Amino acid sequence: MNEYATDQVGDQKLLDHFQYMLEKEIYNYALDEVEDCCDEENDQILRGMKWSRGDKDYWTVISPLGQIRFVEKKTPKELLIQIHNVAMDIMIEAAGRLHDIRISSNDNPE
Repeated sequence: MNEYATDQVGDQKLLDHFQYMLEKEIYNYALDEVEDCCDEENDQILRGMKWSRGDKDYWTVISPLGQIRFVEKKTPKELLIQIHNVAMDIMIEAAGRLHDIRISSNDNPE
């Protein structure tokens, strides 16, 4: 297990949060289908997401840390940029929380 790997339940919780935020923020594509799969090499659960717009659909796969692990060649750049931006927003928010935790832990040295 690598240092960033999580347990299956933890992976699914993170993926659920990413999926919720992606569905909330990406309004010009519909999320029609999701499928979890195991990445044994990295000891993670990945989530495949089938997005559609009109009569066209596009598969993407993300990791629990928000990394885009797969996209079909036909996937529009616009959709990829939106997925990337949502993932970055989540990571920036998480980093801000870590910074706050670090600052507050300096207030109470043991």
